[in-house]
Amino acid sequence: MRGPYTVSVVLACCRGEKYLAEQLSSILAQTVVPDEILVCDDSPDDASCRIAAGFDRVRVLRNSPPLGVARNFARGIAEAKGELIFLSDQDDVWLPDRVGRMIARLGDAGGVFCNSTLVDGDLRPLGRDHWTMRGFPPEELAELRRGPSEARMRELFLRRVLPAGHDMMFRAALREKILPMPDLIACHDSWIGLVVAYSGGWAVCDAELTLFRQHGDNLSGMGRRSAWQEAKKSIADNTFAWSEKLYRAAYERTGDAALLARAEHSAARAGMDVSLVRRLPAVWREWRSGRYRRFARGWRSLAQDLLLRRFFGSGGLKKSASRCIIL
Repeated sequence: MRGPYTVSVVLACCRGEKYLAEQLSSILAQTVVPDEILVCDDSPDDASCRIAAGFDRVRVLRNSPPLGVARNFARGIAEAKGELIFLSDQDDVWLPDRVGRMIARLGDAGGVFCNSTLVDGDLRPLGRDHWTMRGFPPEELAELRRGPSEARMRELFLRRVLPAGHDMMFRAALREKILPMPDLIACHDSWIGLVVAYSGGWAVCDAELTLFRQHGDNLSGMGRRSAWQEAKKSIADNTFAWSEKLYRAAYERTGDAALLARAEHSAARAGMDVSLVRRLPAVWREWRSGRYRRFARGWRSLAQDLLLRRFFGSGGLKKSASRCIIL
């Protein structure tokens, strides 16, 4: 069935031959079938390309040399012809009504994101959904399921970027603001999330429409670590410096002053890896300004900066998938 929009799916691939055929089959089995699937391949061989070439509506974009995750998605977004662009991982499975239900939720928004079910390599449910794994507080989950206003959604995005790449769709008309992406490690979904939130707004589809496969090649520690462990890791990896660059770039692209204030808060926290005597004035300034409450987790984040940095600081900016963990 055709929908009210033309639809492109951008699937970033690297050594994806194990699960790629299953994912492509699920995309082409949608009740609203996409008009094209762009398989953007970073693989060192042509095994994934050979599989993709056997499917209808698939266009293969082979990268040589490899582009990396963010630039690989960026290339597909740049070449997509549809009015709506869905992003896809190579190893998930889409439920049959995923495309149709997300389009139905779009309205006047710039994009839609949904939830996903965590499954193992054989698609057996793990008893958790992606939003819960991300550690969204109960009050945020309740707001998401009610559908917050655009203004409230922007406020939520100042704390954390809500959608994940494998669960998002956005209008191709926003491509001029999304591209080029900033030169940051593993930024594509956080970047698109922020730009759409502050350019067209997100609608939420409160349904688990993706089987989000967890296996040896993509297992994330997030969701298995406690809040205490996450707090330690964010200090050791200095995720605050990563966040500062992300939010500053989003401010430069959209011009929204709230994003600049968020960037400045992250910059202040990134500079707190110093002695307690030097750190105390910065902590006090951030608390007095209200930015711990607006952009982080209030007193929990204050405690993180006062207490944990003594033991877990001096980590430097690392190539970490734990980016943008705000505690």
